[in-house]
Amino acid sequence: ALPFALPPAVLRFQSVIVYGGVGVIVLAGALLFVTPGLAARQVGGAQKALQTAASHQAKIDAAFVKFFSPPPGLNDPKAEKAALQQEAKSASDALALVQADENALKSADQQLSLLRLVAPTGSSAIDAERHRLAGALHGLQQADQALTAAVNESNVALPYLDAVGDYTRMGAALGKHDLVSAGALYPDAQQKMDSAISASHAAGLPPAIGKQVSSFNDALTATEALIQALQAKDAAAIKKANDSIQAALKAMSSPAETVAQDYESKTFTPMQKAYDSAMKALKS
Repeated sequence: ALPFALPPAVLRFQSVIVYGGVGVIVLAGALLFVTPGLAARQVGGAQKALQTAASHQAKIDAAFVKFFSPPPGLNDPKAEKAALQQEAKSASDALALVQADENALKSADQQLSLLRLVAPTGSSAIDAERHRLAGALHGLQQADQALTAAVNESNVALPYLDAVGDYTRMGAALGKHDLVSAGALYPDAQQKMDSAISASHAAGLPPAIGKQVSSFNDALTATEALIQALQAKDAAAIKKANDSIQAALKAMSSPAETVAQDYESKTFTPMQKAYDSAMKALKS
């Protein structure tokens, strides 16, 4: 019983008003008692994702060491290819770890950002954890960029190396005047060069790589033309093909098509340092 008369409109909607009031009380209770616990669990999940990312640092840095190491300079093409394949696998595996960590941290940050709207009592802990996530993500993004370049470089180098092997065998067959064997090697070599060319303009690669791959492709194409000219005994075509080969090989050794041996370390070491600094911050 109330000591005053209720307006008719209130009496008409009294059940709605009562349930609305109860809803407000329940919501307030959830904000005060439920969301703090949920916030603590989400912060704990973010911390676990950060710990997992930090635990991968040794493998990531090992991939950087291989990426920055100078070519082995082996005289055995098979051994050289095996070393390059190991470097490519190391970079690919490291990149997969980095990207998995990025996705996990982004997911954790998104959940915390949504929870921040309904958990005012846990805002300080959420903000602090999101700050740590942002720092770690910046470092991971730097590592992602550098390791993507390492993988892209391998995608050029492996088919290019195979094509060079075919080209060497073509030259050996030509030296023996075995035009049939020399010509038979061309289609496979050209297919490998097509793969190298398509990958030579990917992210993180210097323009010189694309130019050198293109010049070597010119040398390969001209060598095939030389084989056909020799078979036809066409002196003019033979001279033209030889001139094209020499021009292509000369271009490959020019400064515009030469990549400095320390290009990778000079270009991507700052990114590795940013990554290492971010992981160190997580462990401190």
